[in-house]
Amino acid sequence: MEATLASGIGYAIFFYKRKIHPLKEYELRKNENIRFAGQFGVPFIDADCDRDNWFERARGMAHEPERGVRAAARYPGLMQSECNWRKGGGSARMTEISKRESFHQQAYCGCVYSLRDANRHRVEGGRERMQLGVKFYGDEEPATD
Repeated sequence: MEATLASGIGYAIFFYKRKIHPLKEYELRKNENIRFAGQFGVPFIDADCDRDNWFERARGMAHEPERGVRAAARYPGLMQSECNWRKGGGSARMTEISKRESFHQQAYCGCVYSLRDANRHRVEGGRERMQLGVKFYGDEEPATD
């Protein structure tokens, strides 16, 4: 966001994350976007949560692997900027900003299937299930509710 503003390109944040589950996770991610956009005066367009639409698009794909055809079903009909922000130090910059802003550290893509699979993997590996909304960049230990 900072780099785009510095380039002089006008833009808005269009938040359309219909797959995020549970609602607590959706609200956390949305509110972080609103807060960060507000710091820079970037317009924020809230398309609000529409899980029914996403489940309809994902029907029959519950057991597809992450980053597969189910992921592609998220964006039909939407135009978005294709930019590889990871190049040229972008990943390090993302971590730096995330720590500075104390952003939520996302442990899964957000969909109910990813949460299910990640928790299954954790339990099979002898770890506890994920605690949602408690780990933030820059925290030494997960925060408590």
